[in-house]
Amino acid sequence: MNLYTIYNSNTQEVIANDRPWPTADGVTVPEMGDGIHILLQVIESKPLHDPATQKLKRLPVSYDIINKTATLKSWEVVDLTQEEINAKIPAYFDIGGIKYDVSEQAQNAFTRMQSLIDHAGMALTDEVSVKDVLGTKHVITVEDFNSDMIQYGLHCYTLFNAEPEPVDPDMI
Repeated sequence: MNLYTIYNSNTQEVIANDRPWPTADGVTVPEMGDGIHILLQVIESKPLHDPATQKLKRLPVSYDIINKTATLKSWEVVDLTQEEINAKIPAYFDIGGIKYDVSEQAQNAFTRMQSLIDHAGMALTDEVSVKDVLGTKHVITVEDFNSDMIQYGLHCYTLFNAEPEPVDPDMI
């Protein structure tokens, strides 16, 4: 069922929202004064966007007298700032352009992958695929992977053994 807004363009005020089509006898629309408009309420669907680099901004209600619509919900796609994008990226360690995830789950996955490569007896020139923290796939040689895992392991070890930040007693 369509709903309507009754809008006074003289005062730019809404007289009523969420109303059925106004009729006096069930068929005839009652006389409206000058500047009083019956506007079909519209709610736009959220547009497609990339949440990694964009966000949705809800726009204010729009009253369109010419097209006889009151758009109650509409959206604008806004690009995130680099700072906002960086804040969404989980912690990582960059080695040669590969942003290795440093979460405990990722550390375990890389350890299992290293073990599998060793047990399979893969040659140093064989290629393996790794996904970085952004989900980007990188194909590198086993030799490069082994080298990366030494740097990665040392970095994660340092993170694990880092002294915790002192706690301000006034903040407890």
